Amino acid sequence: MSSEFSSGGEINSPEAKFQFHERQDSHAGLRDDEHHQRPVTIVVTKWDSWKELLPDLRNDDPYSKLDGNKCSVLNLSAIESASQKLKQLLASLCPEIVSAAESFAKDLTFIPVSATGVSPEVDGETGTLGIRPGDLRPYWVEVPLLHALALHSKGLVQAGTSSGTRQAKESVVLNNGTGGTL
Repeated sequence: MSSEFSSGGEINSPEAKFQFHERQDSHAGLRDDEHHQRPVTIVVTKWDSWKELLPDLRNDDPYSKLDGNKCSVLNLSAIESASQKLKQLLASLCPEIVSAAESFAKDLTFIPVSATGVSPEVDGETGTLGIRPGDLRPYWVEVPLLHALALHSKGLVQAGTSSGTRQAKESVVLNNGTGGTL
């Protein structure tokens, strides 16, 4: 671990604190003692490589079907559950990341994603690394964008989660034209 961070994940290097807060100020116009007021999503990639570290993290898509409707609803409770588990894992493995994020914003969501869902394999004929197209299993790659839309856009969202209805800003209605989820 870098000497810029303590073992508890606190930023202890004056230079690192200055750089972090300098970026924070320039992007959000905040004072050093202020937190960003909007939700912040931290996308954690390569889920297929580290999913064994969170065996109880559900592997299904975070969508719920609407009764009697061809649309699906983004299930924010499933995303929040995954976020809490991922945050706990990151806090144990690299607490400086969680600490830096928490020093910037209070409303954090950690979302695991995998662009391919599989690791590259060595091709027996050529000896090169590659991924068979038929093996592609992307995981939650669309979820960060849909989550942001659910939290920030008016008119594109509909109330509803697996635990019942909520305010309209908490769900995104999805329809790919066939009645299924995206």
